[in-house]
Amino acid sequence: LYTKWFRFMSPLFPLFLFLASLFIYSLSKFKFLTSLVFTLSILPAILFFSIYFKTDIRLQASQYLSQNLSADSHLLSEAGNILNIPLTPHTFVVENFDFYNLDTNPRLPGELIEQIFESDYILIPSRRIFANQKGLAFPVSNAYYQALFSGQLGFQPVKKFSIFPEFMSDELAEETFSVFDHPVIRIYKKQKQLSIKEIEDLIL
Repeated sequence: LYTKWFRFMSPLFPLFLFLASLFIYSLSKFKFLTSLVFTLSILPAILFFSIYFKTDIRLQASQYLSQNLSADSHLLSEAGNILNIPLTPHTFVVENFDFYNLDTNPRLPGELIEQIFESDYILIPSRRIFANQKGLAFPVSNAYYQALFSGQLGFQPVKKFSIFPEFMSDELAEETFSVFDHPVIRIYKKQKQLSIKEIEDLIL
């Protein structure tokens, strides 16, 4: 019961279904309440299922990159995802950088600065890293994402891909549901070339 991820709770789902059925049955003599509870229970499932009538978000982003990035473009992305983007054939250079160890491996901050200097685009494949690696425990990661999102690194957002259930945003939902299944993907394009020293001053 103390695990962070609800996928480890899946063995309990049949029990939840049984208990929910008992609850609805106990309301059977109140027809209006039964209908109301059933409708409110089934509606989230219908909204969630609407996601799967759309093209997978990673394919959408991959197609956009393949169509809009030139062969000599350099794309900086994040390693450690379920599927690395782009999924489609491409000719541009992709660097899947290890952001997970950015604050513990002393070699990585310098490599990141070089990658930022060389990159034409930055891809954020999900919120998994920037939403978790923040605060005093992750000084380099925190500085990097703040500088990127504020535009100080010289990159500006050009495309954001998202698939949400109708009428709601679930980006902040538990990672098994949102990040692994249908992440929000962000693409940034370099608008201003900073020097190595300027990038160092922002991140280190």
